[in-house]
Amino acid sequence: RLQQEADDWFAQELLDGLHAAELALPPLGSVPLLPRLADAAPDFEASDTELLSAQPGAGREDTGALESAVGAQLVKMAEAVEMGEAGLALAELQLQEAARARQAARARRAAAKGLWWSHTDAAAAARAQLGLAAAAAAYAGSAKLAAMRRLRQSLPIANSASELLAALGGHFGAAVLSGETGCGKSTQVPQLLLDDAVARGEGGRTRIIVTQPRRVAASSLATRVAAERGEAAGQTVGYAVRGDRALGQDTRIAFVTTG
Repeated sequence: RLQQEADDWFAQELLDGLHAAELALPPLGSVPLLPRLADAAPDFEASDTELLSAQPGAGREDTGALESAVGAQLVKMAEAVEMGEAGLALAELQLQEAARARQAARARRAAAKGLWWSHTDAAAAARAQLGLAAAAAAYAGSAKLAAMRRLRQSLPIANSASELLAALGGHFGAAVLSGETGCGKSTQVPQLLLDDAVARGEGGRTRIIVTQPRRVAASSLATRVAAERGEAAGQTVGYAVRGDRALGQDTRIAFVTTG
């Protein structure tokens, strides 16, 4: 009984391997390839532990043939998996290319409708810089906007302006800013960046995008920041939300949202 159990166990192990390799085999009874422990070890004294650890000797050639067939099939399966992975990688690249193409097409359509800025050449950038510098000088000398200037200087963010600009001009060119509500993060930081760019002569090439979670926030912030600069929304400061926009070629700060 123990010998038969051992034979059945060994046969099942081979058949499991063949099944995993997707080989179509005839029924077990018609395949006289599996050795019996009696042939492999005639003087063997059976015990549960010894039977499970026994290594048959007779019939090893036939068993080796089956194992070789299994190994060959497994190699083919591995190659198919590798080819499948390569196909998936190629498909992923194609999807990425298609996504970039769609994004470029949307950008072209938006530019044609005036929803975005067109490319600024050197001459246009120089003209824009002159206009921004003149506007900055007028803002600094305006008695009407004196109270607004004092209000802006009283906000907490004004004390960290130089530190923020130094961080953005450093090696990484990025910074994480955290502050209490009302400290001037949304209204003052974009203006600090633009004013610094104008002072460096780069205002004509500067575009600042401020993302907002809701359309009301985007439009109201744009109106507020434009008023701080003595303008109306759609000039230096504008916004773009779903179904509404106030942008132009002279817009340098844009508050945007998809909501």
